[in-house]
Amino acid sequence: MWTVYLKVYGRRNFWAALIKLVGDCMGYIGPLAVGGITLYVQNITTGNEPKNIGFITFSNFFANGFVLVGVMFFAASVKFLCLQTHYHWVILESMHIRTAIQTMVYEKSLRLSTYATTGGMMTMGQITNHMSTDAMSLLFCFQMMHYCWSIPLQITITLVLLYQQLGVSALLGSAVFVVLLPFQMKIASLMSKLQKTTLHYSDTRLKLSNEMLQGIKLLKLYGWEELYCSAIEAVRTNELWAMFKINGNLVATIFITSTGPILVTLVSFGTYTLFTGKPLLPDVAFASLSFFNQLTIPLFLLPMTLAIMVNAVVSSNRLLNFFLAPEVETAATADVLREDTHCDGDENGQVPAVGFRQPSTSEKSSLLQNEDTSHKYGYGSVDRLSRSEVAPSPIPDDVAVKLVNASFTWDSDSNLPIISRANVEIPAGKLTMVVGQVGSGKSSLISAILGEMTTMSGSVMFGSKSSIAYAAQKAWLLNASLKDNIIFNNEFDNRRYRKVLKSCALEPDIEILPGGDQTEIGEKGINLSGGQKQRVSVGRAMYSNRDIIILYIIPEATVDPFKFSFYPRTIRNWNNLPSSAANTKGMSSFKEAALPAIRMMQPPIGSHMI
Repeated sequence: MWTVYLKVYGRRNFWAALIKLVGDCMGYIGPLAVGGITLYVQNITTGNEPKNIGFITFSNFFANGFVLVGVMFFAASVKFLCLQTHYHWVILESMHIRTAIQTMVYEKSLRLSTYATTGGMMTMGQITNHMSTDAMSLLFCFQMMHYCWSIPLQITITLVLLYQQLGVSALLGSAVFVVLLPFQMKIASLMSKLQKTTLHYSDTRLKLSNEMLQGIKLLKLYGWEELYCSAIEAVRTNELWAMFKINGNLVATIFITSTGPILVTLVSFGTYTLFTGKPLLPDVAFASLSFFNQLTIPLFLLPMTLAIMVNAVVSSNRLLNFFLAPEVETAATADVLREDTHCDGDENGQVPAVGFRQPSTSEKSSLLQNEDTSHKYGYGSVDRLSRSEVAPSPIPDDVAVKLVNASFTWDSDSNLPIISRANVEIPAGKLTMVVGQVGSGKSSLISAILGEMTTMSGSVMFGSKSSIAYAAQKAWLLNASLKDNIIFNNEFDNRRYRKVLKSCALEPDIEILPGGDQTEIGEKGINLSGGQKQRVSVGRAMYSNRDIIILYIIPEATVDPFKFSFYPRTIRNWNNLPSSAANTKGMSSFKEAALPAIRMMQPPIGSHMI
């Protein structure tokens, strides 16, 4: 991750670091000038002011107190301009990286595979923390990271200048920093461990809170409020205790860094006369005090910088694990074939390469920006092949999807295939139904076609018409009107829309809804029955004008029994039948369809089928 940060934001941060270096150097002119001004005033009061005879030399010119006052003003102005420019640039870059991280997390969450989200690898709490806490940690890191080299440099330069002023006593005073440094490093290590613990508790708390809000109706009906509240409060208590420990360590660090300059001043001034045998004169004392004051700000910022950098390292590691999580197979993830010696090849003894391809860039960008586009395919479905970028299909035009000796698994780290050596052809322009018992592999086959599973070997190829619409087992609805849920930001075609309503048996439902098809569907379709939600989901897939439509159908579970006959009617009434794959457990109602286009098949049960 840090290599990526350097490549993307390194140039602007390099110039910001250079400007900060100039500003920090200008900060040392003031303390040096204070000593000269003090000596100038002391010479005037004692009558030892040198008389100018002849030309004024460089040293005589800058020995004048009024000149030194002008130099201090110029140095302070340059320091102010440089540091403000530096802060402007680093704050701007920090906002850029926060926005970039949040965008990447959002895009990655859309591409996460089913295994990653349902297998416990990624939770909603983790994703929320990645977009909020981790992104803010990197924002603060970019604002403070230049102090990592600036603070040691300032301390070193200050100690060197103090050595010129005080001699050996300055080295003795600097030994105090050496003694305090191990304590600060130990505290920083503890803060790193506590930060990881705090983020873990935060992920758990957000996960539980999200589950409670998602199922609030069920909790109210069963009276489980206190049970869930007590679980969340227990996690929150642990989180607060970990945060209390972090703040305690931060207070200890601030105390150490605050007392450090005072101890250094006492030790240096106390031993000055002892080591040098000279009295502590005002010009040496005032200049040294100015340098000691220069140490205050770097030492005060040191614990904050350490804490922020620790948080940034922890957040970067968390983000790296998230970005490397399994995702839906595309060209970037499935072009590289992983050989499996236990799987047979094709007729030529070679295993074909995987044929998944990414959605078009314009479609993805439009989805992210929520723009109204006029491209052919609507949102919510996958365009496996871009017609302008891909060579002609290697399979016949009458075949929509073809699996050749394909083996799939859910866990990318597993060597055990869930579907083994599957050979499937789904013809174009016909309805193909996958029928089987529970656990026979119907859902896995659909997930493999959609790229949700990891391809271990073999080939998944699509025809020249390869855009896909998918109606899942659990209907997914927008918090919008029923009409908007069906159109789904596609171009409105009234004739097609009416045909979808009729074919999906939605006309009687629209008549009883208070606002017709403009009725606002609540969160997760709360004001619709299970069958109504499923028919709206199927209607969206049919309206999408995709070339391949995949329906996940469990009649007894998701659709009202007296309206289940709408499935065969939908297929019978739809002209220009696209390639369709239906995954179903019950077939009694489909017998009424009597469609010659229906082709039934059993799921590809392999030797290691779950």
